[in-house]
Amino acid sequence: LNISSILSKLQKHDKALEHGLGALELVASRIFASEEYHQSGIGEPLPPVTQDDYTTLAIAYHNVAMERQSLQQWDQAAMAYKR
Repeated sequence: LNISSILSKLQKHDKALEHGLGALELVASRIFASEEYHQSGIGEPLPPVTQDDYTTLAIAYHNVAMERQSLQQWDQAAMAYKR
């Protein structure tokens, strides 16, 4: 997310979006894997999901939405803002 923010400040919105989407994927997969483990007990033990994890997910969605807006990808920006 930090790289995405820096690239955005440098007006490199396409690269900022790439990094934002990567961060979003990482955070979402971490949350999903942890929730899945704690519901089923199957797989590699993972720490429980924290409030910080959800906060980071919200920030990632917001950053992706802002970059899509900067790139005039209006529909995709609206979808990211809604999540």
